[in-house]
Amino acid sequence: MVFTDLAISMVVLGVLVGLAFPPFARVLGVPRQYVSTPSFTLACVGAGVLMGITSWVFARTVIGRRLRLLAAQLTVVAAAVDDSGRTGHLPVGATERIVVDSDDDLGACAGAFNALLDALEHGEHFRALVRNASDVITVVDVGGDVTYVSPSAAWILGYPPQSLIGTAVLDLVHPEDAAAAQGHLSALFTGTGAPVVARLRHRDGTYRWCETVSTDLRSDPAVTGVVLSTRDVSERRRLEVDLREAAFHDHLTGLPNRALFMEALTAAESAREATGTPLAVVFLDLDDLKPVNDTLGHEAGDALLRTVATRLAGAVRPGDVVARLAGDEFAVLLVGEDSGASADAVAARVLASASEPVRAGER
Repeated sequence: MVFTDLAISMVVLGVLVGLAFPPFARVLGVPRQYVSTPSFTLACVGAGVLMGITSWVFARTVIGRRLRLLAAQLTVVAAAVDDSGRTGHLPVGATERIVVDSDDDLGACAGAFNALLDALEHGEHFRALVRNASDVITVVDVGGDVTYVSPSAAWILGYPPQSLIGTAVLDLVHPEDAAAAQGHLSALFTGTGAPVVARLRHRDGTYRWCETVSTDLRSDPAVTGVVLSTRDVSERRRLEVDLREAAFHDHLTGLPNRALFMEALTAAESAREATGTPLAVVFLDLDDLKPVNDTLGHEAGDALLRTVATRLAGAVRPGDVVARLAGDEFAVLLVGEDSGASADAVAARVLASASEPVRAGER
């Protein structure tokens, strides 16, 4: 349609030039008898029409070639973008840049096309980073429903990414951690969110400890949601538990050690001062453990300590703390309204259990 309008304009312009040329020719000194003849006027109009047609053909050839190149390149890019909507991957370098060889409107169009490719490839660079990131990148709307999830969800949580679209993100959270996760999201929507650690359900039904960092990008038109960056911290969590276990438990008997006992005792004393809750401590040490080690060996002595520890744990009430304080020293912390009255009974059970014979090897 554009070139049709251009052709009509060129021909009309040629006719006007042809009609205007005879008077101009008289000004130039062409004899009147030539200028005033119909044949001269007709020749001028014909020349004007020919000039218009020639200009139109030239414009269509030069401008049309460039426009066809731009259209072809745009078609390739449009197809690549359309495919990326299904595959999530935009082929970088799907088409070449157009050479900008003129400082005019056509050059500006070519420059704009090249800028479009730069922007698409720049965006694809970051999309590739998201697709290949080890963290799970999730976008949720204000209702907490998933609108996007990165492919890493497949190897961290076992779910195909598309299967999570439209589901509530809190459905993945362990019931015991759901309240904290809900509070985290609610706080985030008011601008006060912080990293949160919670257990997320794997596709196989087990749970993984995960840490999530959130960013509110609801105002960003390219995102319009909250971005959750989640990583599996199960190994770190297990290490923390193991380190705490090693720091606060006796490696031989598995009982709490002196540090954990003193921590529990301090908490119990604080509770007594705050609420008046009574407490009691039962202390026990074993006589003549050294002769056992010297005569039967340390393995027999260790077996004896493990047996006594098991018996002590079975002699106390639920909630009482049994600890190994040192080599042959044990203690029991009783907390509760009847702890003082129960202390004698617990001590008697402890002594009775410890007094039972213990077999160590053949002895």
